Amino acid sequence: MQLEALKYVYENPGFKYPGGESNLEIQERGICTLREAASKYSGRKIAVGIHGHIMTCLLNYFDEKFNFDFHQSTTKPDIYKLTLDDQFNMAGFERLWRPALV
Repeated sequence: MQLEALKYVYENPGFKYPGGESNLEIQERGICTLREAASKYSGRKIAVGIHGHIMTCLLNYFDEKFNFDFHQSTTKPDIYKLTLDDQFNMAGFERLWRPALV
């Protein structure tokens, strides 16, 4: 049932369970924080530790291909590199994690 509930919130991003946050609210809160970090550290590299669901909501802001299926394809742990341009657009995205790293 938990997997069905997770899929439902990806398919209905404005929906929230009682006492919870919708994916749109997660995305709004996360993008605001990411914008602040990108502005504060403009031109520099930063590392962000984040839960997979929140990461997927943030990435979905840039491209709708980051959805439930993408979330399910991630591993725990996982490492990704997101590159943003000066206008806060996604300029690059790649998976850095390799199972042999463990």
